[in-house]
Amino acid sequence: MKMKLVAIVLTAVAMSGGVYAAPVFSVAEVVTSVDRTATFDSLTSIGINLSNYSEDSLFVTVNDTTWQGPPTFQPFKFVSTRSTGFHYGDDGNNSYVSIRPTDSAIFSAVDFLLGAGNTSEPTLNLNWQTYLNGNLTGSGLQTSLARGSTVGWLDAGGFDELRVAASDPGYSSNPGFGSIQHIALDDVRIQVVPEPATAGMLAISGLVFYAIRRIKNFNRG
Repeated sequence: MKMKLVAIVLTAVAMSGGVYAAPVFSVAEVVTSVDRTATFDSLTSIGINLSNYSEDSLFVTVNDTTWQGPPTFQPFKFVSTRSTGFHYGDDGNNSYVSIRPTDSAIFSAVDFLLGAGNTSEPTLNLNWQTYLNGNLTGSGLQTSLARGSTVGWLDAGGFDELRVAASDPGYSSNPGFGSIQHIALDDVRIQVVPEPATAGMLAISGLVFYAIRRIKNFNRG
């Protein structure tokens, strides 16, 4: 029975084309076909609640409010031509920004312009996690990234949530997720897994999790 369940897991993973493949992080644009985007141009003042912010079928949320600093403040110090209008930033919290669809879409690629919400240091540390169906699929801590860099995640297996937090090293060496962070971001671009591949991927990942649970219960017995 146990060998049969193991075979199911291996077969499902093979059929999925890499459901469990870890996302690849890059300091580069990775989206080749833009399906959704968030420019945050409606965030025109300080104090706008970000806990339920949505744009173009995307939630981009954090339990905080907008903060844009004085006119001389540059969240993207080494300015990129991709940054236009307003941006998404906060004055600091101990959480993270969650980027996820408002529907059942699955992302294959995400990129955005990375900045800082309230400091002017030239480099940032970036902490991130990706999820699919509530399960962690990847994580990382990228250090000494230049403010104003474009950062991206690419995963053929897909993910439906990206959590990000950033800080200059003087504030926190491991930002967010319980430590201080003050990320700013702009021009979020999303590439989604086309249907019907999304439905098939969800079904296969569900089969894998079911089989793994059965194996764990079998071992306990």
